[in-house]
Amino acid sequence: RLDHSAFDGCENLTEVLFSDKSKLGFIGAHAFNKCKKLRDINVPATLTGIGDFAFYGCESLKSFRCCEPLILLGENAFQDCIGLKEVTFDLFCNLPNIKEDTFSGCENLEEIALSLGITNIGKRAFAYCSSLRFIYIPDDLELETIGEEAFVGCSALEDFSFVDCPRLTSIGSYAFYNSKKMKTVHFRKNAQVKLGENVFPKGVKTVNLKSKGCYVATCVYGSYDCAPVW
Repeated sequence: RLDHSAFDGCENLTEVLFSDKSKLGFIGAHAFNKCKKLRDINVPATLTGIGDFAFYGCESLKSFRCCEPLILLGENAFQDCIGLKEVTFDLFCNLPNIKEDTFSGCENLEEIALSLGITNIGKRAFAYCSSLRFIYIPDDLELETIGEEAFVGCSALEDFSFVDCPRLTSIGSYAFYNSKKMKTVHFRKNAQVKLGENVFPKGVKTVNLKSKGCYVATCVYGSYDCAPVW
């Protein structure tokens, strides 16, 4: 275990290496807070938890992989990691929630690969990740809720498919607001998803639904009797 604030503010720390025999289970809150030059960390496969603000402001960190045993990823854990380009969750990672502001402000983050077991993406989880272009969603993702402003300001995100999210029940207000390049949103047939205010940007022209009268379509466009719904 790495305790609270173990390397907090170590601005010249560039690399952290754990041995192959490491049994590290938890990285405490603020453990690497504002380690601005930290580029690489080989997280042991035994890791089950990362505390709040653990890597906050680690501006040089390039990528991070969440291994299968991980069950806790704290709030603001990677906030303002402006050099972070890729985040990968192992397909069968046990993490159920991506919490509030976990990756917000990661302005160079380009790709995310989600794991099957994620049920909730919290408020502002990926807010203002302005370079985010692609989100890999596995078949039958267990995702149930997307919080308010979860992807607000993700201006490079072009589309989002909810077809592989059969359990999705709600998307919070402004979740994809200011995703200026987003043109299409795809839902599965007979989807019943509660939408907050201004979930999608005004540029969205098509919601690809394969059934008439769906609540999602009429909520997005305000009326069943308009051309894009038909």
